[in-house]
Amino acid sequence: PPPPATPWRATNITITCATNDPLSGTAAATVDLVTNVADGTVNASPQAARVRVCDIANNCAYFGPISAGLSGIDRQAPPVINSPQSGATVAMAEVPEEQDGPSARLAANCSDGLGSGIASCIAVPDRLEILTPGQKTFTITAIDNVGNVRSETFGYTVADTVEAAENSGPNVDIERFIGGWGVPTRTAELQGFFRDLTPIGPYTVTANWGGIASGETFSVDEIAGTFRISATYANSESGIKTIVVTVCDALGACNGDIVSMAINVNDATIQPVVCVTDHGAASPRYTAVFRYNTSALATTLYIPMSPTNTGLRANRVTGGLNPPTTMYPFFVAGAAAVPAFQVDFNTGSVVWNIQGNRATANAAIATAAPC
Repeated sequence: PPPPATPWRATNITITCATNDPLSGTAAATVDLVTNVADGTVNASPQAARVRVCDIANNCAYFGPISAGLSGIDRQAPPVINSPQSGATVAMAEVPEEQDGPSARLAANCSDGLGSGIASCIAVPDRLEILTPGQKTFTITAIDNVGNVRSETFGYTVADTVEAAENSGPNVDIERFIGGWGVPTRTAELQGFFRDLTPIGPYTVTANWGGIASGETFSVDEIAGTFRISATYANSESGIKTIVVTVCDALGACNGDIVSMAINVNDATIQPVVCVTDHGAASPRYTAVFRYNTSALATTLYIPMSPTNTGLRANRVTGGLNPPTTMYPFFVAGAAAVPAFQVDFNTGSVVWNIQGNRATANAAIATAAPC
């Protein structure tokens, strides 16, 4: 396809190709190659899946997949919205003019993670209301570059004395996650630190997790004036996750930090299947076509990306004349046969291990009919 008009789009891509056979003619005048990016997810390098094309005489060939020249697909609302003023205690204005000054300035922060980027990040109202004491709120709305929208409402407290508002809250730095790409795991471990110029414990740590999490546990340890944060998540779905970690002191002053990672859940409900075509006297003699059988899946599943033949059990191909060097990551919904790749061979077997399951192609299961 030609270069995309825009680097990102909000919907899946359909590429319609005309077919032609000057001898017997084709069974269908056109074929569609379609990307499969699930709702609520992002793929910067999508693939339009391979399709089978046959002529009237039932001679068939495969076309695709296509990845070059495709826009990234962003079907996820901006995952991160936060503000330094969330949960903070601020001083009430001593004179009305302070409402228009720097002490009432509101900072809105939005991030689109690995998506198309933020087009706007707007707070309503656009300033803190500090003329009267009490609990107040503001709402931040984020819109990304393809039109996905998310809004979130935050609270803060206006104190009636300057002394009560001097607590600035902790300074949070989340350093890393352990887990992610190509690793069939349900758990991810977070590590980070925070410091507090006006330490008022005990502290509470919460997370706005970009997806479904269970078994969430946090611990906070003090080391020479610095507080270490540890957290473990048990994930029930796969995909790219963006998380906001917020730390609050005993008076309710809060600050946070943002990190992103990819999670792959080891789900035994994905089954590899294979069909083998015997080309007779031709060389190569056999073609193995591998597919996913995911009809038992209730949700989408992230297939890990990794070089094959490296011993990684999550996704590995052995044997054949042209095994794929890279397995491309994508989300698959429940389906009986999702095309994956094909490998030619003359003798022996081709074996695909995926998520702890195996499909084996050999001459014993070959048929003359094309797959």
